[in-house]
Amino acid sequence: MPGEVLATAEEYVPGPGVREENGRLVATVAGVLDVNDSRMEISVRRFAEWPEIREGSEVYGIVTEVMNDFVLVTVVMEDGHEREVIGGAQTGIIHVSKISKGFVKSPSDMFRVGDIIRAKVIRARPTLHLSTIGRRYGVLRAYCTRCRTPLQYIHRNLFCPRCVKTEHRKVAEDYGKPALGGGLR
Repeated sequence: MPGEVLATAEEYVPGPGVREENGRLVATVAGVLDVNDSRMEISVRRFAEWPEIREGSEVYGIVTEVMNDFVLVTVVMEDGHEREVIGGAQTGIIHVSKISKGFVKSPSDMFRVGDIIRAKVIRARPTLHLSTIGRRYGVLRAYCTRCRTPLQYIHRNLFCPRCVKTEHRKVAEDYGKPALGGGLR
């Protein structure tokens, strides 16, 4: 981790990702430690970085919070590229006006914490803004709010076979069909 003391300047010379501070070799980046004894060099290789998210990209995420005017989503994949967990989470925001084409009174009518969604990036900087407007975007997998059983999509409704309960979400046209990998199980 940045700032972590790795060795002394008497033992090794600093390589990439390492600097000397008062006779100590300190990591400057998060990554994997590399020790080259033949060159007496110590370096830190950065963790693999996730490609920069751009406007227009499709992302997959998990709903982490539902507020009065917006939904917070932890983005875990983009265009089939699995995100490294160590790199820290990237949070996206879906404003109530960007949930559906029609009027949405409250985001809690369309999403619940734990829902797995597909969204489109409408603004990447400084904050990641997402939209689920369109049939392709919305919830791909949802769980019963009572027992956490995966909900089945039957006759345009989400149904819990365990609780025999119906719930509503803004579902994507292919709800339950995409093979969800990585952090989306």
